[in-house]
Amino acid sequence: MNEDEIDANGVSLDGKTFVDCPRGREGEFAVPNGVVKIDAFAFSHQPSLTLIDIPASVTEIGEGAFVACPSLERFTVDANNPRYCAIDGVLFTKDRQTLIKYPA
Repeated sequence: MNEDEIDANGVSLDGKTFVDCPRGREGEFAVPNGVVKIDAFAFSHQPSLTLIDIPASVTEIGEGAFVACPSLERFTVDANNPRYCAIDGVLFTKDRQTLIKYPA
């Protein structure tokens, strides 16, 4: 996907894939409602993000989506998300059998 296919919020123009978190974001970041997939490495190398909020619509998270986020303290996940949940800020699959990401 090239830059012409991504909006200013890092979302593909069809609104279904979160491709790339805008650089320089600090603090909390909410993935936009309606996004179905968080692409591989979408949040990689974001040194100042502390919280990532995942909406109910996300059903796929690419490998390495949260690599090199040293300030990340926690995740939150909408309770209606069918695939993922957060327990004490840690991201798991909904069945709690697979750990997706443990914040730094």
